[in-house]
This record gives sequence, structure tokens and C-alpha cells, in this order.
Amino acid sequence: MYYPCATAAQYDEWRERARLSRPNLSAWFCTDCTPQYQAKMKAQNKCVRPEIKFKWVREDDEAEDSVHLLSSAELVGYVPSGRER
Repeated sequence: MYYPCATAAQYDEWRERARLSRPNLSAWFCTDCTPQYQAKMKAQNKCVRPEIKFKWVREDDEAEDSVHLLSSAELVGYVPSGRER
């Protein structure tokens, strides 16, 4: 499977890295995007999952809405629930 927002080589590289890192079940290609790249792909009509949202997550905590974060925080994509859309 390939996505219009990435080359076949980019997707294959992502897939291999995902296989090696064994992400949790909620991780998949579009949730590894960034807000900036998503906006660029939306503008080019290449984004296949425009509903993906992003939030800050710390390894030792739940999602953070604050911009003031610990260095261990990571911006992750997720599929919002029905009421978040």
C-alpha cells in the first residue's frame, strides 16, 4: 500500500522502521505525519486522512494540551473520537 503524500521508497522506509521499533497498535503511517506536512499535503489534495489530529504526549503521562512540555514529550497523530471532530 502506498500513499499519495509519500513516495514508495518513503513508505517502505517507514514500514521497515515501524517493524523494527514495534510501535503500539494505534501507530500507523498517517499518525506519524506532522501538522506542517499534513497542511502541505491537504493544500495539494494528497492527504488521505485529513481528520488526523496531533497532541503532545509524554512517555510517563497522558496527552498534554500545554505548549510548556518536558523534553521527553513527543507530538503524535491520532484519529479523533466522534465528538472531537
